[in-house]
Amino acid sequence: MPDSWTEIEYKTYGNTESIPLSDVDGNISDLISQRRSVDKFDSGPLELEQVSQLLGTSMGITTNKEDPNNQRRAYPSAGARYPVEAYIFANSVNGLDEAVYHVNILDNKFEKVNKHSSDHSLDFISGEESNEAPLIVFLSAVFHRSTQKYASRGYRYTILEAGHIMQNLCLVATELNLACRPYGGFIEDAADQFLELPDQETTLYVGLISSM
Repeated sequence: MPDSWTEIEYKTYGNTESIPLSDVDGNISDLISQRRSVDKFDSGPLELEQVSQLLGTSMGITTNKEDPNNQRRAYPSAGARYPVEAYIFANSVNGLDEAVYHVNILDNKFEKVNKHSSDHSLDFISGEESNEAPLIVFLSAVFHRSTQKYASRGYRYTILEAGHIMQNLCLVATELNLACRPYGGFIEDAADQFLELPDQETTLYVGLISSM
């Protein structure tokens, strides 16, 4: 591995006026400072309530719940187009079958999509950790929701939205004393097949979740 792959680069302006930054005291500051992408996962089962809180808080509707065409969610979305969908694979969750579930934001529930046994190959996700994590969160993109309004720039907005959601998942997981590791290294076609996504939808981002 080249040294350049492990060296963190910082841009600085050394010969100019500078003002030190400050931290905000409070819970959100603590969560941000405590958040880490873990390397090892506790393979013990999670509880359904933990999983429900994690997804509901990270992605749920926060305003105008009674009006589907005017509601807002826990993360920003360009033009409120919400092109990102979420799925979970319950590898080991008490109260859930070993299956893929869609996160139904509108009705605030999990919907079973298909059933996979825990020995189903997850080799399409880089690293052996994917087989150990009791919960895997998949964020997928329905690009046309955004591109029909913003044309090619809608692709960028969709990817940005997935990043907003994953950061929410990381912070809420920290609050729940769970470990969360975002993954961009996976084979998209295999992930899409695993989730049984329609042609107009594809996987963007993966998060592995376990107990600390």
